[in-house]
Amino acid sequence: MPYQDTASAKESISNIMDWAVGNDLAFTQNLGAGWGAVFETGKNESHRYLLWQNIDDFPFAGIGMLNPTGNERRDKDSSMGSCMAFAYHVERSVLFWNLFSTVTLHISELQIISEPVGRFNDEAIELALSICDPTIAAWGDTGSLDGRSRQIQARCPGLQAPLMVFHLNKSGEPAHPTHVSNLEPMPWRY
Repeated sequence: MPYQDTASAKESISNIMDWAVGNDLAFTQNLGAGWGAVFETGKNESHRYLLWQNIDDFPFAGIGMLNPTGNERRDKDSSMGSCMAFAYHVERSVLFWNLFSTVTLHISELQIISEPVGRFNDEAIELALSICDPTIAAWGDTGSLDGRSRQIQARCPGLQAPLMVFHLNKSGEPAHPTHVSNLEPMPWRY
């Protein structure tokens, strides 16, 4: 499937940096490895808003996941590994964004955290949606927590490129990439 010509990863990262600095958020990147992130650390919890891998300065594909795990061993993270394989296949860099920005290893904690959606979570998602093609929803069934997936879907009709999925679960929520055998995105008719 052909995707729209969008800005190079370097141009998009410059826009991300401007947004992060303008909101007094932490912006970090490892130019040698091509990884970068935008995050915020509070008294009781941390929020990661965006995480990316620049692959040969290809434009970004966006992957909307549930929440950041804080797993810094990217080579051992099967979620990222699946998404990176897709990105290489379609010659895209990859930009991860999350329905919930709170960093936690256990998704059950999202139900007890007072504010799992960070102050800049929606802005980060809107930024990601504006610079990525394709953008793939891949958050799994828990995305319906607190009606969050529907809130994000409501923001998407104005996109130039449709929101896509790798597969839909029986619940109607997009399947998580580690639960999908074929990572060929298809338009999501929500």
